[in-house]
Amino acid sequence: MLDHVFALSHRFVCCVVFLCGGMLAAGAEVVPPTPIDTTPPTAPETPVGPTNAIIGPEGWLLVRYSVQDDGSVADVTVLDAVPPRIRSDDAVRTIQQWKFDPATRDGTAIAWHGNVALIPLFAKDWPNDAAATWFRAQFTRVQEALNNKLPGLAQAHSDMLLDQFQWRRYELALALVQRAFIEIQLNDIAEANRTIRRATHPDLNLLSPKELKTALQYRFAVSQAIGDLTDAIATVERLQAIEPLPPDHAMVRKANELRARLASAESFTTRGFIDTRPWVQELPRRKFMVTEVAGRIDDINAYCDTGKVAIAFQPNTGWGLPEDLGKCHVVVNGAADTSFKMVFGQ
Repeated sequence: MLDHVFALSHRFVCCVVFLCGGMLAAGAEVVPPTPIDTTPPTAPETPVGPTNAIIGPEGWLLVRYSVQDDGSVADVTVLDAVPPRIRSDDAVRTIQQWKFDPATRDGTAIAWHGNVALIPLFAKDWPNDAAATWFRAQFTRVQEALNNKLPGLAQAHSDMLLDQFQWRRYELALALVQRAFIEIQLNDIAEANRTIRRATHPDLNLLSPKELKTALQYRFAVSQAIGDLTDAIATVERLQAIEPLPPDHAMVRKANELRARLASAESFTTRGFIDTRPWVQELPRRKFMVTEVAGRIDDINAYCDTGKVAIAFQPNTGWGLPEDLGKCHVVVNGAADTSFKMVFGQ
């Protein structure tokens, strides 16, 4: 689909590789796919608790998939899972059976690759209230350690809390917000970023407005710390939807500064981290490069609305994606505990 490249010198990087696909005709009408049958997956049945009761433990999955030009689904990939040990194979099989009216370009069916969805997994039955009681007690222990300014002890209690398998989705979200605050206190920004994004995904809708407001304040701080301009701006917009902020509020002023920077010709840098799963990054600009790799990057794959690109990673080389591909995100694969910087230019 994208079968040739050419390199140019560029002021932004020493070399920019333009990844070129079939170009859209001027004024081409592109219509995304629309769902016909997207039956939601059910939670996998797993023995949990002291009695090994068989229930579907609750949680959620973040998945990427392609809709083919015949409306079928292909290339289903689990980008993240909460809790991490939850089985996803049944959910993947369900998603593979989804059906869509395919995307079209000027009336002709085309494949659509930029699909990312949050999939909630609900328990069929819940055995008793004992787990909820234990959760509240352990959650309180974590909070008491934080109140006493003992983040290391809070982290140990949080490990015990999150190691359990039988929480409801709301309890999982609460525990993740609490964990993100611990990681911020310990200056573990990589983990704090992963954790708070899990708890505050826009499609999750589990926390109360007050709880979500606190969690989004954490997310805003972390997004600034890693340099994710678009996420920081979007987070302030979500906060504004909960409770309007005055124009002179510090976060509103900062979001306006970030918008101006994003609209300027100035390049900017986002920090990326690979843990047990790849790094996923929506592209705020079409030209980017990866630098300062600590660890190992194997490859980078770009998934866009109307095309996908496998990028052979090379240090100090930039890539450019044409506008005709539509909205894009990249998936960076590599060794666990790899960190890097992603630089975006005009």
